[in-house]
Amino acid sequence: YYQQAARSGRVLGKFNAAVLALEDPDARTDGKKCAVIYSDLADVVFSASRDLRLLGAMARRALDSGNIQGAALLSMLLSDVGHPVGHENAAKIWQSNARAMQEQEQSFLHCWAPKPGSSGPAEPEACSFHYWRRAAAA
Repeated sequence: YYQQAARSGRVLGKFNAAVLALEDPDARTDGKKCAVIYSDLADVVFSASRDLRLLGAMARRALDSGNIQGAALLSMLLSDVGHPVGHENAAKIWQSNARAMQEQEQSFLHCWAPKPGSSGPAEPEACSFHYWRRAAAA
């Protein structure tokens, strides 16, 4: 029953299925089972946390009001705590606005990520690549 509820996206079902799966002695040694349990518990935390929902709403509001740097910072923060939506939003913002963000006269947001395979200065596109890679791994 809990597995079916978890597959349908119900948060309580995911939590119960993950807790019951932890009782399986193989769950701690089988990488695939462990990944499923981790994913289910992460979904529970991300959907239940009011703080994370608030950060997501603030990021959307910042983007809607034209505050690209604010939206980027909030999305990057969500990504840093492991939220999949944060990964994707940060990647999209860096991809479409990187040059504009760094060329603004009072910009405080600069790409820190080195270009893949390069030891030179950071390129704005490298930050987009960094967050797309996080999104793919999530």
